[in-house]
Amino acid sequence: METLRLFRKEFGRNLIRLRNNMNKSDFDEIEWIFFDLGGVLIDESLAMKIRKEADSKIIQSFGTDISLSDLEEKWTSEASGMKGDLDENIFSIFLKDESLVAEALEKLKEEKKNWPPHEQRNIVKKEAKEILEKLAQTFKLGIIANQPVFIRQMLEDAKIVEYFSSLGISNEYNLHKPDTEFFKKVLADCGADAKKSMFVDDNIQRGILPARALGFTTIWFNNGSKEVSVENYDFEIRSLGELLS
Repeated sequence: METLRLFRKEFGRNLIRLRNNMNKSDFDEIEWIFFDLGGVLIDESLAMKIRKEADSKIIQSFGTDISLSDLEEKWTSEASGMKGDLDENIFSIFLKDESLVAEALEKLKEEKKNWPPHEQRNIVKKEAKEILEKLAQTFKLGIIANQPVFIRQMLEDAKIVEYFSSLGISNEYNLHKPDTEFFKKVLADCGADAKKSMFVDDNIQRGILPARALGFTTIWFNNGSKEVSVENYDFEIRSLGELLS
């Protein structure tokens, strides 16, 4: 059975690679490439580790017996597909009671005071500047990401903000993925057509599925952390450099 499972998994991967090669002509219609930030252009592995460990510890403080792996499973399968803040979503899943969720969020605020600065927990990937510079010669580039307003400064410091014609930052729109209204508003503001746009994200539930529902060509950035059905996205990459080919 294990051999069969591995065969099916590899067959699915090869099918996606085959589709990538066969459908290159489809990209002639693409005018825009929109990016998520965390996990795609920004390495947020340390930030997510700290965040999930804090959430797990807070939930356990209420007498709920969960492991970090329990939280991570729900984070991917359920919390990411819910509208709103991910921390609040995960607290709601495990604690259920609204007053407990509010108390948990207050505890998280206190925890955050001891976290390293944002720029130490989230780092723009070294290869991002070179790749964005090349892509910007052919496509208009945009961002659709759940991020705080000060992420603009981080993009400026990394000298990549100049490559973007549109910056869809959730806290400036007061809208967040997976809400399709966020995508629609960003598209309307920059005059882009979803059917002539690609969207790159590492989160299937929060980014890829709502984008695909609107007609985007979707590219799942596979960070190697989980298995995903090949039916949920159009193309797969494992590094930013693969976008160039």
